[in-house]
Amino acid sequence: MLSTQGSFHEDWRMPYGFVESFCGPGGISLGLEQAGFKPLLAFDLNDRAVETHRRNLRGPCMVADASRLTGQEVLDRIGAEVGEVALFSGGPHERDVVAHRHF
Repeated sequence: MLSTQGSFHEDWRMPYGFVESFCGPGGISLGLEQAGFKPLLAFDLNDRAVETHRRNLRGPCMVADASRLTGQEVLDRIGAEVGEVALFSGGPHERDVVAHRHF
């Protein structure tokens, strides 16, 4: 029998929340939602990608420049404290990877 004592968080059965940077139109967000994660916030610099993300997926999504956004601003926006977000995901846009031939 599993215990909620010790290293387990009280609500370990609840979906884990995630923040996605460089979200694009939402491919990673879609996969994370399908895996049972709860979207807390997604952001990207590309306003058209954010528009697509908002149209097709649940959860808040905003236009933001990651180079100007602090971790504390992200936490404040989602109403969380340090240690309360299970996953912070993100990755380069595919076109950037292909353009620089970094696979």
